[in-house]
Amino acid sequence: MTLNVDFLNHYKFIRLKYVELVSYQCFTCFYIALLQLDPLPEFIEHRQQLWDKLKKEYDEWVSAQAPQSIHVTLPDGKVVEGLSWRTTPYEIAKSIRSVDAKLNCSLVA
Repeated sequence: MTLNVDFLNHYKFIRLKYVELVSYQCFTCFYIALLQLDPLPEFIEHRQQLWDKLKKEYDEWVSAQAPQSIHVTLPDGKVVEGLSWRTTPYEIAKSIRSVDAKLNCSLVA
């Protein structure tokens, strides 16, 4: 079994930092301390470039998909219209919240 050099460097780095930061009582504090490193380890830049490349490829693939009309049925039976590959769950939730907010305002007034 061969291990990626970046992985080994990352592992050694984390192990060293853990020894230095062993006084921290929680992993959250440990990771916050790691994020405050200046300069950041070299593997961070490589991983960020890889993420940017893959994200760009995925976004291009999604934008190439032909949108079709879809109907999303909510648990209460309400049907919301949207477009495949375009409508997000956030947009559906936002439209529900705006309708609820309008109804609540009209009931109060």
